[in-house]
Amino acid sequence: MLPIDILKIYQGQYLSDTGNIENTTISFRNGTPSNYIIFKKLCGLGATHGECKLYNWRNSIIIEPNTPVLTGKKNAVEEDGITKKYPNIFVVHKGVKKAHVLAYLRNSTFPKKILCTPEAYADKVKPAIMDSAFDLYNDFFMLYDECDRIIKDVDYRGKILLPMNDFFLFKEKAIISATPIIPSDPRFEEHGFRILDVQPQFDYKKSITIINTNRLVDTLQKLIDENGDEKVFIFLNSPELIHDLIISTGIERHSKVFCAPKSARMIRDRGLENVSHDLGNFSKINFLTSRFFNAVDIDLDYKPNIIMISDVYKAKFSKLDPYTDSTQIAGRFRNGTNKIIHISNFNPLLTYREPENALQFIAEQFEAYQQFDSVAHSQTTEGGTVAGNQAMEGMDITKFVGENSHLNLTMVDNYLLDQKVKSYYRSAELLNVGYLETRSFEVEVENDLYNIGDGELDHLRSINNAITLTGAVAKLFEDHNPLRYGILHSYIFGDCRDILRQEYPQVAEFYDALGFRKMRRLSFETSKLKKALKEYHRKNELNNPILFKEVHDAFSVHHIFEESNVKTKLKDIYTANNIGRKACASHLRVFFSAKRSGGSENQKTWKIHYRKFLQ
Repeated sequence: MLPIDILKIYQGQYLSDTGNIENTTISFRNGTPSNYIIFKKLCGLGATHGECKLYNWRNSIIIEPNTPVLTGKKNAVEEDGITKKYPNIFVVHKGVKKAHVLAYLRNSTFPKKILCTPEAYADKVKPAIMDSAFDLYNDFFMLYDECDRIIKDVDYRGKILLPMNDFFLFKEKAIISATPIIPSDPRFEEHGFRILDVQPQFDYKKSITIINTNRLVDTLQKLIDENGDEKVFIFLNSPELIHDLIISTGIERHSKVFCAPKSARMIRDRGLENVSHDLGNFSKINFLTSRFFNAVDIDLDYKPNIIMISDVYKAKFSKLDPYTDSTQIAGRFRNGTNKIIHISNFNPLLTYREPENALQFIAEQFEAYQQFDSVAHSQTTEGGTVAGNQAMEGMDITKFVGENSHLNLTMVDNYLLDQKVKSYYRSAELLNVGYLETRSFEVEVENDLYNIGDGELDHLRSINNAITLTGAVAKLFEDHNPLRYGILHSYIFGDCRDILRQEYPQVAEFYDALGFRKMRRLSFETSKLKKALKEYHRKNELNNPILFKEVHDAFSVHHIFEESNVKTKLKDIYTANNIGRKACASHLRVFFSAKRSGGSENQKTWKIHYRKFLQ
């Protein structure tokens, strides 16, 4: 564990306004302190502001997690709306080339303040500085902002680690975040790093409501309806699910999506046009993906309602970590927020590993990997070498292996964090614990539960066998039949059997006509069910109150009718009522108690005794 120093901060202060770190002569007034992992606890304390503008005696490279942060700093203006807030900064994003960076390095601007993503640092900034008159490691201070993203994003964004290979070579450097995760990388200890714990001397907790739901779309629809005309910002890390929710809730005209360019193209291809990769021109309902979770300043002249969404069934990457994700999201709005809500479904069967078990699991895999690696490198034939390499490439542990075949400890940290976050989403109570552990939220839990939820629907969608699927859907209809126990009862939060009827209309028709028990006797086989359904309709086609009335009107009780006359009358009534069955005199027994007998010259007759009525 790295040694910890403490810095007290008071209401209204920025880091650059604070005094000395306790028991030291170090102060932010002299610049971001070097060789620290800075736990600033709160967003908006002016850490990057200091490096971009106030510390004007030194050059800085500031690594930001995503492009929107860079464009936000680039476009920031003073209160007059004209003067650039950061006149010296040079932002390296898409379209900026190494040559542009070199031109900035060679102009008269001082100090040099370069802002870039991790990828841009490796591809453009570092090569340009190496080709300039500057000494990269001695002439620049490196600040890695929102450093929690290193661990959170490394599993799908390998290049985010590239600056860390250089980081420890800088004479002066620091990493900072409101929600840092202590890294396992031993180089921090080797280079004498310390943790700086910024301790607010005031109550900074925010109120948040966790809504435990098993029908995400219905709960969101309720919140949107309750929201009225107020603007709402919805944070959800799944562009596909964002699209589906917008369509399902019918809010296309009132919503806008902010996401990465690639995701924006996908959403547009699906028919939604109000999509952007740059923040601004907000709509009534605004959806934002993870590129806007961290470091982005959203300046509004009102306090919006915030909704965070996690769906453990449809979008596994939408599970939010209360400490990193939720804290960062709540801190995006510089004018504060009105309400903060996190709606989520839960899966008690989610599997995860406790830290000790997770580390052992990785160690065992890595040991096996090393054995395969040894075997692969011992092959003397082309085929043997290819087979060995293919076997190794198929191992999950491969992504944990870094340079020189060493274990990538940042990937290990990522895995541990992922297991921890998964553990929260087994129940609302566990997610509540996760929020309380952050010490940044006052939590209230509400339930919005339905008889058929996302978990059941997700299970059905995963079934490939037709017979198994029919049985599973029929069982849900049966389990949630309000008349099953002989009494009609309602569901407190909502009856969602209509969802089953929309997605599985044929099974619904089978169930309504035949019932669960008969479907089970027929082994849930579609061909048998169709045949039984046809027979059911044939038998029940005449059970029609209008038809009964017309037949009763056509034939008088206690009278005798010739069979040919009965057949003709029934045929006319069937035709008038669109009855597909061929009329037979024997059908008279459906409507009456009637007896057939032989008449003169073998003419058959029917005598009607009394009327029958629908059951």
